[in-house]
Amino acid sequence: MVDKSDPIVQAAYQQMRQLHDAAALANSNSEVQRSADFLYQALKIAESINDERWTYYYRAFHAAKINQLGRLKESLTLLSPILQQTPSRENADVFCGALSSYIGVALDLPVKLSTLSKALLQTEQLIQDFGRPEWRAIYLFRLSDLYLAQGLFKEAYAAAQESWAIYKEGYPQYLPGVHLHRLVTCCLANRDLDRAEKALENYENHQTISKSNHHNKMVTLEVACRRSELARLRKDPELAVDWGRKAVLSSNFTDDAEDIQAAYQIGIRAELAAGYIERAWELWLKLVPFRHAEEGYIRYSIRLLWGDLHLGTARSLAAMPPVDDHFFTDDSIPEKLPYQSALDQSLSKARRAYGAVLRVGAWLDKQYECSWRQQEVRNRLNRVESIYQAISL
Repeated sequence: MVDKSDPIVQAAYQQMRQLHDAAALANSNSEVQRSADFLYQALKIAESINDERWTYYYRAFHAAKINQLGRLKESLTLLSPILQQTPSRENADVFCGALSSYIGVALDLPVKLSTLSKALLQTEQLIQDFGRPEWRAIYLFRLSDLYLAQGLFKEAYAAAQESWAIYKEGYPQYLPGVHLHRLVTCCLANRDLDRAEKALENYENHQTISKSNHHNKMVTLEVACRRSELARLRKDPELAVDWGRKAVLSSNFTDDAEDIQAAYQIGIRAELAAGYIERAWELWLKLVPFRHAEEGYIRYSIRLLWGDLHLGTARSLAAMPPVDDHFFTDDSIPEKLPYQSALDQSLSKARRAYGAVLRVGAWLDKQYECSWRQQEVRNRLNRVESIYQAISL
């Protein structure tokens, strides 16, 4: 039990408050590393006075910041001890928040499904033990995360929808915008244009101008990314390019690795869908370092995009119309294509790229106990082979 009358403890609390405010200010200015540094100092102080509540709290928030910087293994190491701990009733809320953070990082790496399932079960049990049914929104949100990773997109939407339906504002719940944005993601994954449009409108309408510059810029970035994807799904590549370029420009405000790579992936896919191959390759240079990201899903999506860039280049050389390989499969392949050395090379590079990403996809599918990524890559390889077969030697 912490003796809050102790002058040393009181001084420690004052230091934590100052560091908390400094971290919030750094975050509002999109300085993720500085925010992480302040939160780490606050965590060390909380640990030094054996304050369980603030240790859970700062452990979760510091882990979230280093996670944003792409250091997932470090984040997971920081959060893992909570799996072996049992919180007191008064600290159950911050413990639940830390446990949710653990699940998020574990999903992104990912760890094995059996480990993820245990953490989800622990969350559900915590909610029951402490009689907090409103926290079930957190459990369902993380369950939708898992379903998305497993390619169970309808189930992911159902879980996200239920999570939002029972949501009640207040810690440790996520902010409303997080839930609404998840619904947009699930609708896009299901290729449900009408629901995606409505979900994005709800997300935009719910946002208000914040005192936090980071929040406002983050909303601008997320809206640009989702608008670009919606335009592609609507088969309006020029509008997708406009929004994609806004997303890329908006990403300059942050050092959040996940946001930067996401914006550039969106931008490249828009350029490819419109047939702007050279511009797509220019943007690709920014993504090269992310091929070795700790997040498994980023390694997969970027390497898949690399194959799509080569396939898009091959289509351009063959005077074929561009195709959005992410959303559609409607290739218009001529019966005969004249042999070109450059075309042959692009198809060979696409084949090698897809072969490499197939190994990444197989590993991820094994971790999540599914198979959809492997099928996705094989479908791409089939498109490459179809063009090969049309080449006349």
